[in-house]
Amino acid sequence: LRQNGIRFEDSAGAFAFTMSTTGTGSVTLTATAGNSDPSSGALTFADDTAMSLGGVINTFIADTMDIGTSNVSINATNAIRLRQNTTGKAIDLGGADSATQLGLTDAELDVISTPMLDIGNAGSGPITVSANITRPAATNLDLASGANIDVATGSGDIPRLIADHARRQDLAVQIDAIDQQESTIEIARRLSAAYPE
Repeated sequence: LRQNGIRFEDSAGAFAFTMSTTGTGSVTLTATAGNSDPSSGALTFADDTAMSLGGVINTFIADTMDIGTSNVSINATNAIRLRQNTTGKAIDLGGADSATQLGLTDAELDVISTPMLDIGNAGSGPITVSANITRPAATNLDLASGANIDVATGSGDIPRLIADHARRQDLAVQIDAIDQQESTIEIARRLSAAYPE
């Protein structure tokens, strides 16, 4: 008896899962952990899974996602959205799943090929970027949260990019950038003089 909400796996070693959609129809998968074992994975792509999605936006919703890297590929012509199932649940880009957060590691995100990757929504808790996230190809990344979004500041370049984007979208933002190195803070202050945000 499997406890996982939705699990894609080639457990027999001979039957890979393949899914292909065409046209404008979108796919939405909403998964919850097993009732008798709430610590089990909600949405799992274990191995030998290939998805080719043609819809306008394809959405995966779960409080835990295990996206394997053994012959797993998720390719979309348009956007893919990854978000939590429970309102207020935190999201950690670079971290692991836990009872308090949906974790999405760089390796997990690397198997997703899409021109637009949306993470979170207005019901998401805080989003933290706790490790480097690299993309194998150019990808527009959209982070949405009903709480804070915490990304590394560098020498103030990331906060300035966020402020520039908010200005183009005519959005009001307040950015709190911190660093432990006094020399980095001084460089950021100097470079960010025109950014009251």
